Amino acid sequence: MVHSVQTGTILIREGLLLPEALNVESERYTDHWRLVSAPHHLRLDDKIRSAGWNFFFLAAHTSASVLGSSGIKTTGRALKQLLAKARLLDFNSLEVTAISSGHFLGVPYTTVSAHSRHIQEGWLLASPLERKRVRKATEWATGTGYATRSV
Repeated sequence: MVHSVQTGTILIREGLLLPEALNVESERYTDHWRLVSAPHHLRLDDKIRSAGWNFFFLAAHTSASVLGSSGIKTTGRALKQLLAKARLLDFNSLEVTAISSGHFLGVPYTTVSAHSRHIQEGWLLASPLERKRVRKATEWATGTGYATRSV
């Protein structure tokens, strides 16, 4: 299935354990990430907070550029690069903040910018070591880890 990604799109890591009260509707985007389809990203933050959890927004943005004219496939390639960066930092969600396209010396390119987000219980953002520990434990418990998948 082809997914239309736009500004405001939220992606969450596959296997993320959330309280049942959140009832986040999502659809598979890649093997390791899900595209949140409902509720809208602004209401998602409210839902998470009402469940006693937090949806952290990291101020530093990241971006990825790929060659090709703007389109779903080109945007998807750039987004996959951003998702790999988010995984390296052990953040469990990502919000797309800008999608732009242009030409350099006649060659088209597309740039996608995003901010890492993190859903967790507690008001203090977990340390990188703690986020990694939680991710590994969750992957083990749900069988969604990179190493546990067969190709």
